[in-house]
Amino acid sequence: EFGNIYSRIMNPTNDILEKRMAAIEGGIGALAVASGQAAETIAILNI
Repeated sequence: EFGNIYSRIMNPTNDILEKRMAAIEGGIGALAVASGQAAETIAILNI
């Protein structure tokens, strides 16, 4: 089995945060981004 892969778009810390936030909010998934501007961009591009 391979170990963890660390990159800008995915790492074990982000994975745990996203899973816990989804569980807290009762959602099926979550996305952690590096800044508020990144969050706004993702929100706008998905409209």
